[in-house]
Amino acid sequence: MTKHKPSVKIKFYPPLKDILGVGEVSLSARDVSDALEILSERYGEKFSSEVLEPGGGVKNYYILLLDDKPVNQQNPAAAKFRKGDVLHIFPPVAGG
Repeated sequence: MTKHKPSVKIKFYPPLKDILGVGEVSLSARDVSDALEILSERYGEKFSSEVLEPGGGVKNYYILLLDDKPVNQQNPAAAKFRKGDVLHIFPPVAGG
């Protein structure tokens, strides 16, 4: 039996938004790990090389928020989606 995959929104912020050429997409995924896999398939190296480590984990300087809650990047599969959720993928932040 196939588990239901809720429809969720993924928001990208510069420079990732500029690299991918899109600021927001909708997709159906069970959890954050599933969404990252779908995004890797959809955008290929443009997404993977920017956001993911060679082993597949999220680069530690990216910040992932599911709605307003931080995602455990060591275990993104633990962040389960519900219909209407929004995953924000924030790039590295620099300041001075």
